[in-house]
This record gives sequence, structure tokens and C-alpha cells, in this order.
Amino acid sequence: MIRQTIIQVAKSFVGQKETAGNSGFVNADFLTKMLKVGWQKGFAWCSFFAELVWTESYKTVDPSKLDDIATIFSGSAVETFSRFKKAGWKTSANQPEPGDIVIWRHGDGWQGHAGIVTAVAGNVFQTVEGNTNADGGREGDTVAQKTRKVGEPFKAKGLNLVGFIKPA
Repeated sequence: MIRQTIIQVAKSFVGQKETAGNSGFVNADFLTKMLKVGWQKGFAWCSFFAELVWTESYKTVDPSKLDDIATIFSGSAVETFSRFKKAGWKTSANQPEPGDIVIWRHGDGWQGHAGIVTAVAGNVFQTVEGNTNADGGREGDTVAQKTRKVGEPFKAKGLNLVGFIKPA
């Protein structure tokens, strides 16, 4: 139930756009929701988008998880993965499932990117990601659907898969 809800919520936000200079969002309702999960003007927002999707989903399916979600999420995608793992939530390095949060690291640095897995076929998975662009980068201005792969070679200047956070 939670996985299907996560997918529906994520897809409902496809097309949301930020305003110039990462100063907000075109849609006032989306802006209000992003502010409630901790996003601030100028912040990268892919991890906040993933938090928003899980918050909206758990609100209707299992509100008992909302405090955990609010406490564990970070504005940093890579830190979010570490926190969920440390808190005992299930994670996987290479086994995506619909509803998971996917985390990448940029090169071997501390910055990263996050998205929501919506479908899986072999080593290919579909996502909905915030703060992305047509090239699928970690810096963009929209919520978009993307196609990604497990098992890609390391990229010094690109996104490298860290793993998947599983809904509880």
C-alpha cells in the first residue's frame, strides 16, 4: 500500500518548476509544502522533494512514521542515506523497488542527488526526481521522470549510485 501511494504522490508533482535563482516555486501550493519539509531559498531541493513525497504518502497510510521521516531526512541526499541506514531502515546498494528513495553521490564527494523509484525492469529503473533537468543532472529546475540504471561505471564528474532506501 505505501509503495503505490509513494508512486502516485511522486507522479502528481511531475512538472513542478522552481523560479529563477532557486528562489521558490511557480506553484504556491508546492512552495508551501516544500517549505514545510525544510527547504529554504537557495537550497538544492532533490532531497527535500523526496522527503515531501514520503511525508505526503505516510500521512495517509501510516502517520506513525512521520516523526521518523522528519527527523532522519537531511537536505543532503548522501547524508539522508547514511541517516536512514543508521536509524535501522532497510537499504540496498543495487536492488531498486518501486517506492524506494534512490540516492546518488556526485563523483566521490559529499554532494549527491535523490529521487523516487516508480518502476523497475531488470537493471533499469524509472524515477521521479526534483531539482533535475533534461540531461538528468542533479542541478535543474523541475520535477521530472527519468530512466536510470543500476551498475553504471564510476563517473568522476557525474552521479554514482549510493543505494536505495526502502519504505517501512
